[in-house]
Amino acid sequence: MDEVLHHVPCMVTDEMNGRLDRPFCADEVEKALFAMAPAKAPGADGFHAGFYQHHWSLIKEDVTRSVLNFLNGRHMPEAINKTVIVLIPKVKNPRNITQYRPISLCNVIYKICSKVLANRLREILDEIIAEEQSAFVP
Repeated sequence: MDEVLHHVPCMVTDEMNGRLDRPFCADEVEKALFAMAPAKAPGADGFHAGFYQHHWSLIKEDVTRSVLNFLNGRHMPEAINKTVIVLIPKVKNPRNITQYRPISLCNVIYKICSKVLANRLREILDEIIAEEQSAFVP
């Protein structure tokens, strides 16, 4: 493996690594939440991102603390990682499993964590992904 990796150029500089590895902050949590579509699929608890957005002034401290605890290396309650898989019919009267599309109903706090991480990584993507590799990068 070392021989193969020797031929792979290192794209992440120390400066980039520092940007990725810095502690997460409350502003990143809020930015991630408000970038989410408010009425997309709810989590297993039945709440949409819109609920969190609408009641942000009431729940901001608790949600931010939960997200930052996880992102900054502390504990995340196991229930946050619970996901429900739902099969959505692709046709009017489905008869076999290929006529369904599965979706995952993740908890909004889990989605916020994912979005914060994606936003952080997005900061350096243009610098580490070559033009030839960018087909799936917006």
